[in-house]
Amino acid sequence: MMKFMKRALSLLISAMLLLACFALAEEAPLLPIAIVSYDLTDEATTATLSALIEPKENALTRWERVVLSDGREAWVICQFDQTTMSNAWSRVIDAETQEVLQEDTTDTGFFATAQTRWESAKGIYALWSIQDKMLFDRLYAMAPCYGEPVEGDLTQEEALAAALNVTGLSTADYDAVGYGYVMGSSEQNGTWQVFFVKGNEVVSTVNLDARDATILLVEPDEEGNG
Repeated sequence: MMKFMKRALSLLISAMLLLACFALAEEAPLLPIAIVSYDLTDEATTATLSALIEPKENALTRWERVVLSDGREAWVICQFDQTTMSNAWSRVIDAETQEVLQEDTTDTGFFATAQTRWESAKGIYALWSIQDKMLFDRLYAMAPCYGEPVEGDLTQEEALAAALNVTGLSTADYDAVGYGYVMGSSEQNGTWQVFFVKGNEVVSTVNLDARDATILLVEPDEEGNG
């Protein structure tokens, strides 16, 4: 009888673990993982985009074709109201069936719900890889500005050393470091962003010139603001 009970309990636990795994799989958010190229001169492609994009006066519309985490291809389309500079909508649309898979709206110009969805899979934004920050920005920003360091820029290690120097943080003050990179131009250098994280909280952020390490921003500042 005891053997039977132990066996039954073991089977029950196994079943519960299996169900939990299925539940986690079902709850995993569907995310774009890469941008793919497409032929904008192809008539079928242009016809599809024309059908998916709602014409609107004073609107800026951006779109990218992506591969999703389940292997499907989709269009990520964002339309920004250039009158308000804050109202916008975004849709992830199956490239084959034209089914709307995800939809987000904002009245701030920033798609917070999309970021929350990504964070549920990748953790807090500060600790995303540079490539993930760049992908999210390219898909959801009105004017994408995130990229990767270029030749002649400080290395990640050099950026970290400069950030530690200005903040005075010790290893006891943080347990993880994240990075971002804002692209420069012909007139301005790129910018390294260094995020110091403890638990799930950003304890300090430092922005610095990617070429000469000039400190551009420290949060919180010496007065504790930020």
